[in-house]
Amino acid sequence: MKKTTYIIVGIIIVFIVIIGYIMFLFFNEKWIPPSAEAGNASACVELGCSEDDIYVGSVNSDKYYECSCRYAKSINPENIKCFKNDEEALADNRTKSEC
Repeated sequence: MKKTTYIIVGIIIVFIVIIGYIMFLFFNEKWIPPSAEAGNASACVELGCSEDDIYVGSVNSDKYYECSCRYAKSINPENIKCFKNDEEALADNRTKSEC
C-alpha cells in the first residue's frame, strides 16, 4: 500500500512541475526559444551586428525587427542600428514590428 501511495504522489509532483513550467513559459512574454535565439543571433551577425544583438532597425525609421525578419534584411547596411533587447530599442523611441 505504501509503495502505491509514493508512486501516486510522485506522479502528482511531476505533473505539477510540468504544468508550472508550461505556465511560466506561457506568461513570460520575453521568453524566446533557445533555437530561435541562436538563429536570430547568427542573422544579426550577418547584418553586421554583434552576437549579443537580437534586434535591428534603420536609422531612417522608428521601427525595429528581429534580425531574421525579411524587413531587417532589406535595410541598407550603412543604416542598420543594432539592439541587444526590447528595452534598448524602446528607449530609442522605436516600435516593435512583427515580421
